[in-house]
Amino acid sequence: MIADPDMVIAVYPEAEMVEVMTYQDCFGFRKVYSDDMSLVSPSTKKELNSFLSQWLTNIKNQGHQIGKNESEN
Repeated sequence: MIADPDMVIAVYPEAEMVEVMTYQDCFGFRKVYSDDMSLVSPSTKKELNSFLSQWLTNIKNQGHQIGKNESEN
């Protein structure tokens, strides 16, 4: 069996933005920022954020949404 990919994202609610921090699958581990938060690879950031954008678009098109629970309104 192959494990599902794992992605760590940062969420910035005020800016209504997310970005990929790390990605891991059966082929390896990739990170966008070094431990001191300086940019490691602009091409990695672009590629992984593009993947995240497509994934979020797909789940939105499937009817999922991000928001408060009904009990929180």
